[in-house]
Amino acid sequence: MSATILTTAAGEATRHLHPRTPVVLEEDAAAAWLADADPGLMAAPPDGRIELWPVDGAVGRVANNGPELIEPVGLDV
Repeated sequence: MSATILTTAAGEATRHLHPRTPVVLEEDAAAAWLADADPGLMAAPPDGRIELWPVDGAVGRVANNGPELIEPVGLDV
């Protein structure tokens, strides 16, 4: 088994974090990508598609793993 993460120029939502962002294929675009790898699908996700929130610094250590790593910190949720 293998996996690939495709990236493209960051959109407005993530540009302040990094100049590149993962390509997010909508469910109905996956078949088109697999059929002919249409480069038109290589766009930054539309505004509102990615949600950002702060997480604990433990996220940055590859030895850490668990659902608690995605819990927001410093927010009243």
